[in-house]
Amino acid sequence: MTRSTRRSGRTSFVLIAGAAALGLVLLLFFYVGDSPAGAASHFMTALAKADAGELAKYAVHGSKTEPEMKKEWEDTLKYSKYLLLQWKVTDSQTQGENQATVRLDYAKSSSVSETNTEHYELQLQKVNGKWKVDVSQIPRDMYPFLPQ
Repeated sequence: MTRSTRRSGRTSFVLIAGAAALGLVLLLFFYVGDSPAGAASHFMTALAKADAGELAKYAVHGSKTEPEMKKEWEDTLKYSKYLLLQWKVTDSQTQGENQATVRLDYAKSSSVSETNTEHYELQLQKVNGKWKVDVSQIPRDMYPFLPQ
């Protein structure tokens, strides 16, 4: 004979709250990834990590394909392996349905002690429904090793 307890059949409040929090995080993750600010953040993270595949995924440069862009990023990232980057997205504005501008507070250095924060803008285009950073519009003083 089994004895029932008062908690029998009840779901833990902590379990429900945890599942709700996980759902919210996943929702925000997918929402941010489809916004201009999310795409710019993914691009900057890939730039800081020197991840050519992710850079090619979140960048557009003329009519170049993603494999062409990946090869160019692999070649140019060799020159920036000791560059440290810090950034913060400060603003995002869309112009129409396919153009956007994302503003950054940005600092680059070759050592932690010499960082100067500057303000830059990334121009984004919507390509096949995905936001991508227009590499041809990035100033050379922001990142001198850009693909040609």
